[in-house]
Amino acid sequence: MLATVGATRSRLVRQEGLSGREIGPDRLHITLHDLGGFDEPSTDFIDALAFIAAAISTPPFEVMFDQAQSFPRPLGDPPLVLSSSGELAGLAALRRELGLALANAGIWHQETRTPHMTLLYDSRAVRKQAIEPVTWIATEFVLVKSLFGKSIHKRLETWPLVDR
Repeated sequence: MLATVGATRSRLVRQEGLSGREIGPDRLHITLHDLGGFDEPSTDFIDALAFIAAAISTPPFEVMFDQAQSFPRPLGDPPLVLSSSGELAGLAALRRELGLALANAGIWHQETRTPHMTLLYDSRAVRKQAIEPVTWIATEFVLVKSLFGKSIHKRLETWPLVDR
């Protein structure tokens, strides 16, 4: 999957004349929920999320991104992202189940507006366009701490996707 994403990004960079900062392969991910900005999440918070995540029952599923575009951004360079022209049923089910579990536990969260994978940030915006589909099977979900503006993502916890 990483090779296909990298090849797609390289083609878009050449085709669109982009020169922005790329997201490293170790930071590529799909954000489903924003849990707020913490300097460092507490152990109790991580434990609560681990309890919630352990109860998630979603089997592995296919992810298929078949379009690229820049998302508008009020400040800074807009992100170039991969997204899907259709509904990603498995991803939607995981996002919905996680959202309900977070809400039931009283944990603030903000669902992302469109599931996507950010490839890079560039001053030039790219119009929505079809791409050769990038597909893979999602087998896990991860709690990621993003250090905003520092290009650092910490994997705090990982859970397998399983059908219980």
